[in-house]
This record gives sequence, C-alpha cells and structure tokens, in this order.
Amino acid sequence: MLRKLMKYDLKSLFKLLLPVYLVGLLLAVVNGFFMLPAQLDAAIFDNTITSVLLDVFETLSLFSICSILLIANLWCVIRVYNSVFAKEGYLTNTLPVSHHTVIISKLLSCFIALAVSGLVVLLLLGIFSYGYLEFAFTFADVEIVVAEVLESLEGIQISAVVLFVVFMLVGTLAGMLQVLLSMAIGHLTRHPIILGIVVYFGIQYLLIQPVTSVVAFNLIESFSDFSISADGDVLWGIYYQTMGLILALNAIWGAIFYGGTAFILKRKLNLQ
Repeated sequence: MLRKLMKYDLKSLFKLLLPVYLVGLLLAVVNGFFMLPAQLDAAIFDNTITSVLLDVFETLSLFSICSILLIANLWCVIRVYNSVFAKEGYLTNTLPVSHHTVIISKLLSCFIALAVSGLVVLLLLGIFSYGYLEFAFTFADVEIVVAEVLESLEGIQISAVVLFVVFMLVGTLAGMLQVLLSMAIGHLTRHPIILGIVVYFGIQYLLIQPVTSVVAFNLIESFSDFSISADGDVLWGIYYQTMGLILALNAIWGAIFYGGTAFILKRKLNLQ
C-alpha cells in the first residue's frame, strides 16, 4: 500500500514540477548555447537596448532556474496539506492504512521530489554556464582544476563523508517532519494555515534555536583549549564531535515531530 500511496503522491507532485523543469531547460539551453556566446561579439553592446535586454533576460532566466527549488518546496507543502488536512484528506484518512504509512509516504515522496529538483537545478546551471565556460576555459584549465580538487579530497576520510551525508539526510527529514507537525497542530484551530505558520516559526525560534545555541555554546567552550594550529587528528575529532552532536539533536527533533504528527493522525483530531 505504501508503494501505491507514493505512486499517487509522486504523480501529483511531478504533474507541476515536470513543466517547470522543461521551462528551466529551455531557458538554460537558450542562454548557454545562444545568448551568452553571442555577447562575445563586442559590437552587440553598441546597441544599448540590445545590451540591456540581454542582461534582463539572463537575470530572469537565472532567477527562474534557481527558483525551481523554492517552487518544489512550496508545492510539496501544498500537496501534503491538501491530501492530508484539507478536503482531499477525507480520502487519505479513510484508506485502510495506518497513519505511519501515510506519514512515511508523504516524507519519501517529498524527499524524492526535492532531491530530483536539486539535481535538475545543478544540471540547468551547468547548461546555463556553458556559454561562459566554453570560451573562458580550455581543456587544459579544466584538467588542472580537476587534478587540484582530487588532490584536496585525498585527505578527507570516508567516514567523514558518510557522517556528513547522514547528517544532511536526517536534518532534511527532521525539517520536513517539523512542517508536518506544524500543519497538523495548525489544523486543530479555526485558522489552520495562519496558525500552522505561527507554530512552525514558534518551534523554530522558541525551541530549536535556543537548544541549538546552548549546544553550540558548550561545544565552543569544550574546544576553547585547542590551539588554532592543532594537528589533523584534533581537527577531525572536533568535526566528528560537532557533527555527531548536531546529528543526534536533529534525530531527537525528528522523533518528537514524528510522534506528534502520528498522534494527531491516529486520533484523527479535527480531520475532515
């Protein structure tokens, strides 16, 4: 049943996102392969109107591409709210599935949509930049840059990379669960959207930020004895301790947010 729910959620999410991707691709291709290379012709700037139009079009195109992630985030929030807490929620909440299945379906679907959107943005930015890169760099320059990057990565421990990936995943899921809980609590009131926003920022600035600040302050105090010229082992120890503590904190927040949302969905409090 989880697979069917995710299939429905992904279909509804990408129904809007796919056209947005296509528009972004069109703008990136036009800029990367036609508009930007055309500016190498100095004569084009003799015409002030043409020059201004090129700058405006580039700015709007770049803004459109970068706004894909914002659109994806907003669309995920809208779809989750409509399918769980609004009128469509009647169907979702009467399905023969547990509330855990509903929550996990929404989390995984939104996570996939956001991950795909992030990859699309990187791809489109690369295409957009092609007009600059083709004429600004030679293959020899690219080889030198790649060699320097690979050399700098040799000293990074694999466990550090794994810890960072896990940290990002847990942090992202905790943030998504915070939004879910805010929507769930807000829906218990007569003004669900407004109160949901208030609850979200209340959790962020009255709970998460103060606790995180205390943890950060204690970390700074514990690291105050180390010299700036500390060796690699000490610095890696600081990295692991810092990332580990913040990871644990995000995991705790995520568990609390999940529990609160699950309780509301299980009790079907004020759900249509």
